[in-house]
Amino acid sequence: MAQSASSPNPIQPLSVGDVVTTGFRLYGAQAKPFLLISLIATLWVLVPFVAAFAIALFYVVTQDYYALLGLVIPAWVVLLLYCLGKYLANSALISRLSFKELINQPESLTDARRYTRSRVWSFLLVALVVTLIFLGITIAFYLAIAVLGFGAIAALGGFPGITTGNTNAALAIILVLLFILILIAAIVFFGWLSARLSAVELPLAVEPETTALQSISRFWELTKGNAWRVLLILFITFCITLPIQLLAQFLVNTAEVIVATVVPQESASAVAFQVLTLLLIYMMSFALGIALLPLWQTVKAAIYFDLRNRREGLGLELRDRRLKE
Repeated sequence: MAQSASSPNPIQPLSVGDVVTTGFRLYGAQAKPFLLISLIATLWVLVPFVAAFAIALFYVVTQDYYALLGLVIPAWVVLLLYCLGKYLANSALISRLSFKELINQPESLTDARRYTRSRVWSFLLVALVVTLIFLGITIAFYLAIAVLGFGAIAALGGFPGITTGNTNAALAIILVLLFILILIAAIVFFGWLSARLSAVELPLAVEPETTALQSISRFWELTKGNAWRVLLILFITFCITLPIQLLAQFLVNTAEVIVATVVPQESASAVAFQVLTLLLIYMMSFALGIALLPLWQTVKAAIYFDLRNRREGLGLELRDRRLKE
């Protein structure tokens, strides 16, 4: 990759637009290898689904060996976790290669793959911890909303008071406004939280001796004071990719119409119609995922590079080192 095409000025912090542009340039400069890595990552995701289909087909055909399900199901869960870890490791591989380009220390694909491959389970642990964080906060949020909802109903005189309209109108308006404020606060909070955890795998993918949990705390610390900036970068990237996603949805809908026209809708052909439709949707979704994964990973690498540059003077350290060399 030519340095001028993808490497920003390592001394100056990047603007929001520069980060997004850098991500696109990295993707454009390494499109072929990145798309191949993305394809491999996506194929790993398909493996457990193919295995599940094969297992289901086996039991449908044989109608026997149900006692083995106690072994088959745990084995499938382990396979699912391993394949998910491989997907995450390949995704992180794109970010690692991109970050190495940004700091002018390009790494061979073989070396980078060896590094990320050795951390498959760590990448999986990072993803599971982040998922649990979001799940726990989401459950707590819904419980809080439920408690507030019951409190509001009680304040309005209970369900009989609401159904008969015998409620305090001013109090009802205040509660509605309070609910809207809580909803806005929740959207803002989850956006902020998503930015703080958006690229927690990057330290693990780049920094030696970093464990899975350290990677999460490391990125959390890097995004301190920069969460809204990171969120804006992610939002702009999403907006740029939105036309592609809408085009894919249009193609899926068009294909459904074509299939519905070609395949008769009688009961005998209904199954074939459903199977063809599902295949088209899955194929389009996987193709879209393969195309967009490198972009998100290169943008993450640019975010990580800029955060380190801002908080740790990464660019100055590199410049000083080159001067000494």
